[in-house]
Amino acid sequence: MRTSASFDAIWSTRFGKRRCWVNCRTAAKLAVELDSKAIAELANGLLDDPATWVETLKDDRRSTVNLCQWRKQYWVVKRYHDTPWRVLHYHFVRRTPAWREWFGAQHLRHASARVVDVFMLVHEERWGRWSQTLITPYIAAPSLQKWIQEYGLAVTHDRSVRRQRLELAKSIGTQVGQLSAVGCFNRDHKIANLLIDSVCESGRAVPLIIDPARVIRGWSNHYFYRMMASLAWSAEIIGYVDRKGQVACLRAALAKNENVAHDQPHRLQYAAEQIAMLLEKYRRIRRLRLECQSPAG
Repeated sequence: MRTSASFDAIWSTRFGKRRCWVNCRTAAKLAVELDSKAIAELANGLLDDPATWVETLKDDRRSTVNLCQWRKQYWVVKRYHDTPWRVLHYHFVRRTPAWREWFGAQHLRHASARVVDVFMLVHEERWGRWSQTLITPYIAAPSLQKWIQEYGLAVTHDRSVRRQRLELAKSIGTQVGQLSAVGCFNRDHKIANLLIDSVCESGRAVPLIIDPARVIRGWSNHYFYRMMASLAWSAEIIGYVDRKGQVACLRAALAKNENVAHDQPHRLQYAAEQIAMLLEKYRRIRRLRLECQSPAG
C-alpha cells in the first residue's frame, strides 16, 4: 500500500501478466474487499468475460468505453488505444492517459470538486501488446450534452423549466469559479464530460466531472477563460446557445473567483470579451478543418 499527503491510498496486486492498482478509498466506499483473489476475479470477469458486457458507451480512436455488470454492480470499463511502446514508456513515469485520468480525479477531488471516483487501473500484456484499462463505478446519469439534447434544445414558455436551466447554468459557473480559484485547470471541461445526476438536477450540487485526463495546476486567468469558452463552444457545436444562461454562468463563476479580471472596472464585460475571442478562434479553426476535409472543386 502506498499513501501520500495529497492522494488516496493505493493497493496493488499482480496476477499473471496483469497488475492492478486499486484506490482504497473507492474500494471502501463500494465495499470491495482488498484481497488478491477477489480483485483478480473481478478484473478477469470485467475484462475477459463477454457475459459481463451490457453495452458500448463510446468507441473512438482514443478509447473504448463499455458498461459491464459484475455481481449486481455496474462498472464503466475504459480500455485505452495507444501504441505499446508509448504505454510501456509512459507507464513508468505515470503519464499514460489512464494514469493522467487517475491523478486528474485525485486533483479534482482534493480541490473539493465533484468527480466520479476511479476504482482500478489495470496494466497488462494482451496478445503480445501492452495496454491499460481504467475501471470506475457506473453513475446512472446523463451527460450535460445529452441533457441539453433531450431537454434544453426545445423552446419552452414554462417558467419552472426556464428557472431550472438558469440554476443549472449558475451551478456550472460556480464549479468553474471554484476550480480556478484553487489553481485547478481542466483542459477538457466540456458539456460531454459533466454528468447531471439527481442531486445536481435538483439544484443541490454542481455537476459530476468525468474523464479528467487533462487536469493541470495553474493560476492564470487565461485558464478560467478557456474553461468557460470550452463549455460554451461544446454547447454551440450541438446548436445550443443560451445567452441568459451564459451570462448567469459567467456571473456565478466570477463571484466564486474574485481574482479574475479584478483590476478591470467592468469585470463581467471584460471576461465576456476574453471568452468571445476564444470562441471566435475555435470557430475559425473549425472552419479551416472543414475546408481541408471538403473535396477540392
